[in-house]
Amino acid sequence: MSRSIKEYRDQLNADNIKDILLRYDVEPISENASMIIYPTVCHNSDHNHASHKLYYYKKDNIFKCYTECDEVFDIFQLIIKMDNLRGEETTLRQALSKAGFDATQPVNENEYYSIKKQLSYLHSINDKEELEITEITSYPKGILDKYVFDLEYLKPWIQEGISPNTLTKYGIKFDLIDSAIVIPYFDLNKDLVGVRGRFLSEQAKAKYMPMKHDGNYLTHPTSQILYGLHINKTAIQNTGT
Repeated sequence: MSRSIKEYRDQLNADNIKDILLRYDVEPISENASMIIYPTVCHNSDHNHASHKLYYYKKDNIFKCYTECDEVFDIFQLIIKMDNLRGEETTLRQALSKAGFDATQPVNENEYYSIKKQLSYLHSINDKEELEITEITSYPKGILDKYVFDLEYLKPWIQEGISPNTLTKYGIKFDLIDSAIVIPYFDLNKDLVGVRGRFLSEQAKAKYMPMKHDGNYLTHPTSQILYGLHINKTAIQNTGT
């Protein structure tokens, strides 16, 4: 007996969605009890420069893009969209597999797509709803001691034009175990609030994603932290730029 897409979709929750998108190096911009806002990775391959108009509604486990797509879709369709932007043709069955499901079972693909019927409530939602500011967690700076500063390992970035002085200035290091360039994030008070990695292995889940410590991702709300502000605040004030 085939299973409907909705049956698969209903097995996922917001945490599952965040984990799936993290494998694509996509992190939430902001979140409250009813929704999560993401960059519009549905039609932008460079999500670091995408607008923040992809809304995930927790109640129905559905995404809505409020810019170019202007569409409603679920995580499986989003996986297909993101893979297409990477030049990879992904089928629905493959998308189910990437979301962690057994894709060998029969799937009722004809059930797609009554999603819009389920989302009539969206019309009553103000997409400009003000989101809560995420509380920022600080981490012990000693976490960084397990990484090394070695220009030989950091050569990929030096070859891209980032000078050794700049690498030193921003505390860039290298993780020998995961083969990743380590990027610490500090707030204005110089507290460590997150650590991201540029993973160099071809087997890595994503090029950029948070580093792990004791089994937990060292994440932070990227929209609330201006990288390098603790170093450049005075220069910004002096130049007005």
